[in-house]
Amino acid sequence: MWQELVLGHALLLEKLLADSKLSKGARGVFAGAEVMRNVPLMIGLKPHISFSKAEIATWPTKQWNSWLRIRAILGAYGTAKLAGSLFLSKVAHERPELYMVTVSPGGMATAFLDDVWPMRFMARNLELLMSALGGFHPISVGAKRYVDAITSDDAFRAQFPSGSVLGSPLSFRHAGATGPLTDQRPYCAALGAAELEDETARVVRAQIMADHQPARPMSALYTGPLQPPLGRRGYGGGRVDLRAAAALRVAVLVGLHPTQ
Repeated sequence: MWQELVLGHALLLEKLLADSKLSKGARGVFAGAEVMRNVPLMIGLKPHISFSKAEIATWPTKQWNSWLRIRAILGAYGTAKLAGSLFLSKVAHERPELYMVTVSPGGMATAFLDDVWPMRFMARNLELLMSALGGFHPISVGAKRYVDAITSDDAFRAQFPSGSVLGSPLSFRHAGATGPLTDQRPYCAALGAAELEDETARVVRAQIMADHQPARPMSALYTGPLQPPLGRRGYGGGRVDLRAAAALRVAVLVGLHPTQ
């Protein structure tokens, strides 16, 4: 998952910036997720994600193992989403001429849940209950979050400056992943922490530099055999293959506005 959700996005974004493919005022949205922080409605289904500076270097190869498969999946998924959010926030602060934010689409009963118990059961049999509890909302609502961010007006950008991480509110009424777009920093201490953004960017860029050969054309980054992003017994770590990462996620951002 680290390759698919972090390195692929970071590699393409860094290449676009290095080649001056993004003009002043370009907007980009990284797909986030509420599971990067605590979600009351999912207590027991997801592990706590540690985010100390010393641990960030272990994230790329960390294996999440659990007797409950969904915990391993959400551990790897949440860590990758947190790292991607921290990286994008760092880039946003480095490049103030761009507008870049992380936006979670919120909880939706999508195919992501189809092969994972008990999420499959909850999505198929308890959708109305989960919706009432704030766990799910329609896919159209999640898509609108992206559209609102990428077509944002001055008021939206004033409320949510570049580098913001947005998602669902966290309260007694909103115990899952639905509700109006809200700044996630009050719910996750890692978000907005400059030293964690710096360390995440350092780790990600070091991995890119270890594999990337500047003389290779961009098209070469999307060829070659794919490497499975998941470990054999757990989820998350494994050998880093940037070609596989780029092939898995060619679109580094949702709704990127490059130069013409």
